[in-house]
Amino acid sequence: MGKKKTLGIILATGAIIPASMALASCGHKHSYDSNLKSDATQHWEECSCGDKKNAENHEEATNYSHNETHHWKDCTECGYDLTVAQHTYDQEVKNETYFVSENETTVTYNKSCVCGVEGTDTFTVNKTTATLENISTLDKPYDALAV
Repeated sequence: MGKKKTLGIILATGAIIPASMALASCGHKHSYDSNLKSDATQHWEECSCGDKKNAENHEEATNYSHNETHHWKDCTECGYDLTVAQHTYDQEVKNETYFVSENETTVTYNKSCVCGVEGTDTFTVNKTTATLENISTLDKPYDALAV
């Protein structure tokens, strides 16, 4: 028996043959686009006929991306925008990034969004007098804020 007849017999019996030798059920050999397609939960490679391969769930990045009004986390693999939300300036972070002013008794900072974007609302922190408990470390790096 020749190779062509053997292949015909294998196909007729329904035996599995390597994908590289077979045409897809839609009648052509699949050619998958290297640009990933995606939806709200997954990304995948897609053939022009719509067949998908290598579908995987999105993996959320650690850091936020943002514009003037919203923030989100991207998928680390395909860049799909996940967890899109409007900025909410409710974070009270005592950091030089948000420093506004200080006087003899208080330091004022701008509130920020969870993504790090600075807002315009402020909060004030009272300065404290040094005690043995809060002055125990002297290796504090210079940050222009009173200790």
